[in-house]
Amino acid sequence: MKLGLIAARYPPEFEGGSERVVRALARGLAARGHSLKLIVGSDRAAGKGALVRERVDGIEVLRLGLAADEAFDLELARPRIEAAVAEEFADRELVHLHHWASLSQRLVRTLAPRRPVLVTLHDLFATCPRFFRSSPLGLACPPRGRFDSCARCIEREAAPATPEQLEVRLAARATDFEREIGAAARWIVPSRSQGERIASLLELDPARRELIAPGLTRALPRVPRPVRADGDFLRLLHFGNLCGEKGTLDLVEALALLPADAAELVLAGRALSPGLEARVEQLRGKARVRFLGPYDAAGLASAAAEADLALFPSRAHESYGLVLDEAHALGLPAWTSDRGAPRERLVAGERCLPAGDPAAWARALAELARDARGLREAARHVASLSVPGVDDCVSAHEQLYARTLGERAA
Repeated sequence: MKLGLIAARYPPEFEGGSERVVRALARGLAARGHSLKLIVGSDRAAGKGALVRERVDGIEVLRLGLAADEAFDLELARPRIEAAVAEEFADRELVHLHHWASLSQRLVRTLAPRRPVLVTLHDLFATCPRFFRSSPLGLACPPRGRFDSCARCIEREAAPATPEQLEVRLAARATDFEREIGAAARWIVPSRSQGERIASLLELDPARRELIAPGLTRALPRVPRPVRADGDFLRLLHFGNLCGEKGTLDLVEALALLPADAAELVLAGRALSPGLEARVEQLRGKARVRFLGPYDAAGLASAAAEADLALFPSRAHESYGLVLDEAHALGLPAWTSDRGAPRERLVAGERCLPAGDPAAWARALAELARDARGLREAARHVASLSVPGVDDCVSAHEQLYARTLGERAA
């Protein structure tokens, strides 16, 4: 098949969770002999609107920078981008779009008349300019059809527009995304909760919904660890992108509420929030907190081998949560917050705790230090888990592509 993939960002320029998923999918499809071309947004040529051609993992990647008059806004109407994508993908049999943010929100409708287009909704961007429906002002997100608190949430960035004007524009944005996704042959979600959340916020055809879990995006060894006894020192690991939205600071606050000799917390990954390390130092008190920094697969396996428990207290509505699969693949039990998809995949003995509540996490960790039966039970269940891999994800997409093309030809 001649396939085109579209993403808002792509490695090595930037690599978050969705970028890792797209990269793993691209590698897998190319390895199976499919002709592949990627168009991705880029910050490198911001303001110049340049198209940079390169090869990543042996695959053709076109990085499309925004021009000076194409700043990020609510509408994302960028005819130049749409024309460039249509020209570059003129020979593609099927296109799979993974995000609009740094490109245009009319790409499905631009491309769909000539070939089927599939869309994966990795986050909540189609329903929220902030991507995750998490307000920095602490505002509650409204139900479908209401945009009053949304307007207040983005008012500062969208000035000089008034809240009333923003409500009108946000309503139009939601309608436009319903049309955009409605033009896709299929809309794909990585988890049940993501599908339910999207469906509660946008009027979409449920018959076109597909669920495909991304699986592991890299090979990880299962690492042995000693069985923890009651009263032992707790060794805790939090990994991935480190920032307030992922609950990193909540964990540090929770640890500060425990006796200093109760536990150590290792933070592994990139600090996305400016001044995060200084803020951790302010919050930790006498607690033991150690930064590991960015890691590769071997580094993560080494950190997991020394840990009793992985902690993911994200405040965001996680559409999937790759880090939970990685913890399980390494044989490491995990606790997650009550936001989004990770809680769907917890096994017996693992816990789901309230997001944004360090005191609740501190109480649960203090209880674990006294009685580790739940942790031992979780470790047994995790040891028997079969975590989906990238080959499972690639096979599922390959089958969906073939089925979609068959339907188009019928």
